Amino acid sequence: MRVAGRRLFRALVASLMLILASSANAEPITFDFTARVTSITTSGNIATLADIAAGVVVGVTEVTGSFTYELLQSSVFGEYSVAGGLQADYELQSYSLTLPTLTFNESIFDNPAAVTIRDNVNFGAGTNDQFLLSGVGVITPNFQRPVLAIILCCNSSNLSALTSTDLPEDLPLSSFTTETLTFNLEQVGPGFSNYGVRQINGNITSLSVAKATSVPEPASFSLLLMGFGVVAAARSRKRA
Repeated sequence: MRVAGRRLFRALVASLMLILASSANAEPITFDFTARVTSITTSGNIATLADIAAGVVVGVTEVTGSFTYELLQSSVFGEYSVAGGLQADYELQSYSLTLPTLTFNESIFDNPAAVTIRDNVNFGAGTNDQFLLSGVGVITPNFQRPVLAIILCCNSSNLSALTSTDLPEDLPLSSFTTETLTFNLEQVGPGFSNYGVRQINGNITSLSVAKATSVPEPASFSLLLMGFGVVAAARSRKRA
């Protein structure tokens, strides 16, 4: 009985360690970025955007922010062929973008497939790898919608930015040949005549993984408690 009890205890400990490892691997991963602003444009009727003009005027030279996605999530539509290569689309968990006087924090999006990974595609400019992020925020009560787009492309035969359509754990800028950022603040109503856009264009100058603490998911906590309960019950029966 003692040998069986020890074996049970060891098996439970090993299972709990696997649960913790799996939970750590499934944690969200966050990237911090900085972009140098190259141009700021306006179009349409922007009079209704006057309240945020102070943060999107000439003189803004740099923006910072971050974006987060679940690393081991399944693709929204599965992997499929496109332009001679493969593509997969994933959900974006959140993004933030900070201007000198404004910060946008978005975690609800109109587009579920906000992160696209393309491996060895060819759109007429040679075979390349692409990381595309398009975070379309929801329309606010005052009819404004923030949209962040990040495009990382590698069209050099000497570089290998992506090796599959899985979400990457790292995005070293040295592996890409094009690193652009676009941020639109759109006025989308009420009425079509009120549509206007303030657009910031820039080049990403730094992109790195932010440090984060692994936190097991609720389901993992439940399994942990269940396992410890089984161990405690087994030990109680042994003492009895």
